[in-house]
Order: sequence, then C-alpha cells, then structure tokens
Amino acid sequence: MLLTSALFSHHKLLSPIDAPLLLQRTDQRPSSHQPTHRLPATMSDKPDISEVTNFDKTKLKKTETQEKNPLPTKETIEQEKAETS
Repeated sequence: MLLTSALFSHHKLLSPIDAPLLLQRTDQRPSSHQPTHRLPATMSDKPDISEVTNFDKTKLKKTETQEKNPLPTKETIEQEKAETS
C-alpha cells in the first residue's frame, strides 16, 4: 500500500490500475539484455592443452618473412637530408 501511494504522489497521471503494470515493467529486463546462450556447467576453468603437448614442430614449413614497408636505414635518411639541403 505504501508503494502504490508513493507512486501516486510522484506521478499524478497514474491510476491505481496502472500501478501494477508499471511495477511489472520495471522488474523485467528488456529482451535485448537477456543472454542468448548459456555456457555449459561442465566447462572447466583451465583450457584443454592436450593437443598442444603432442604438437610436432618438425611438421612446420619454413618461410621467409619479408616486410612490406621496411623502415629506411640511417644512411638513407642522411642521404635524403643531404639531397634536400
């Protein structure tokens, strides 16, 4: 009873019929905030590393890494400074 009278004193436009509807709306979360999926309860906190321990590094291919935009050397920078001066 106290809650409904407080609602009526703060919101003059509410009627006794609207009060339960207002309370119902504020108690529920919008559907956009509800989780879409739940994690299984059996999932452990530690990751499964069984495949990592059995990994064979010898099966990896050798590659040559090339930089797409290599930085200029100190000599190149000094040469460009001398050319612009």
